[in-house]
Amino acid sequence: MLKYVLIRILLVFPVLVMIALSAFFLGNLAPGDKVKEYLELYGTNSPGNERIPAEEYQKTAKLLDLDKPLFYFSIKPVSFPDTIYKIVDPGSKRLAQELLNGSYSWHRTSSILKSINRIEVIISGYESAGLKDLAELKTDVSTLKTSESADELKNNVSDCNRTAGNHDSLTKFKEEVGVLSVLITDRELNDHSFSRFLPEFLWHGKENRFHQWFGKVLDFDFGISIIDGRKVFDKIGEAFPLTLTYVLLAYFFTFLIAIPFGLLSSLYGKKRIMIFMEVLFSVFYSVPLFWLSTLAVIFFTTAEVTGIFNIFPSIGVGFLDPDYNLFEQILMAFPHFLLPAFVVAFHSGAYLSLLIKRNLDKEISSQYFISLLARGISVRKAVLHHAFPNSILPLVTVFIMGFPAALAGSVVIEVIFNIPGMGRLLYDSLLRNDWNVVFAIVMIIGVITYLFYIAGDLVYYFLNPKIRYT
Repeated sequence: MLKYVLIRILLVFPVLVMIALSAFFLGNLAPGDKVKEYLELYGTNSPGNERIPAEEYQKTAKLLDLDKPLFYFSIKPVSFPDTIYKIVDPGSKRLAQELLNGSYSWHRTSSILKSINRIEVIISGYESAGLKDLAELKTDVSTLKTSESADELKNNVSDCNRTAGNHDSLTKFKEEVGVLSVLITDRELNDHSFSRFLPEFLWHGKENRFHQWFGKVLDFDFGISIIDGRKVFDKIGEAFPLTLTYVLLAYFFTFLIAIPFGLLSSLYGKKRIMIFMEVLFSVFYSVPLFWLSTLAVIFFTTAEVTGIFNIFPSIGVGFLDPDYNLFEQILMAFPHFLLPAFVVAFHSGAYLSLLIKRNLDKEISSQYFISLLARGISVRKAVLHHAFPNSILPLVTVFIMGFPAALAGSVVIEVIFNIPGMGRLLYDSLLRNDWNVVFAIVMIIGVITYLFYIAGDLVYYFLNPKIRYT
């Protein structure tokens, strides 16, 4: 037993690493420019402004560790440079990859990127209505295939700015576009060999973005929210107690409903009232949770439909005074948790009670139960002391995994009942692309789920000592 427990505990770390890897790479695949989001958050760049000075962009990227390789190792084509990860601007990196894949050498590609940066400097010092903005210019540059198209671009720019007055800047701009067209169209020095596609393995060591990020995660530092600049851990810490409270309450009501009904249904299942209750519970479980929650809000929190059933507080949690401590805030919000807890309890309790009844029926029809009755033991005592404990064993996983499942499913309940818990925070963060918060919550739920799996295995062992783990 001790060996099994130690093995399961030691497996927590590799599982945590796998969850972290999933969250990290999904976070890097998420849309958005982290540098621009950071600058907009702290007011150094206005929203929608695509033109950020290269020095400021590079400095912010270094602050966010974006100038480091993504992982401990990487695999790249031979034609790609070892330090391509240092190109942090998404547009520049995309263009560099297109050029390298299009048989341009790294020397030629870097010259093209430098030319584009020089054009950016010219544009930033020469704001005119006729000039195209940088994003559109980069799109044009990436599609330049002939010197004629580059000359056409220069002529269009010249025609649009004939009366601009700043002839020096315009001349520099036209000259730079000419240099750029030569770099793009002169393919004599470009590499057309097949060997440029051969893979190359690179080892980066611990100086990579995942290592830095995971080290912070182990210190419960999930970064900051791009919405308000607050620490992600602080935002989750405020929301989690509200979710935990109503989930525990729903858990308690679920067992309060499921266990007595499962026992009574097995003992008195042939009575009409029990048949009716079983049908009613089947209907409760068949109705989608979001629809059941919506109906509960309509009928039980407002007098617009009927005043008789207006017995629960309105949705939300009322006013939570920030000067109150956590316990006082939970007490203030507690009446608002009753209805969502009842909805979850009736929905999941219906399913759980039917499982308990089914397992009890199997135990009652078994040989050992018939022997107990033959020895003079009453049916009630035989069910409570023998059949019921044995019927619980197959449901251990359902009991244990119900809690993390309720945490993961709290999004629906908290959105409908307007509870500012972890599920609502996850929903709002998804809508606003606040990926640091999203993947932090995903990681927390994943770790909690695995820990409950371990707890379920241990409970299963103690309920059935015949089980031996190797």
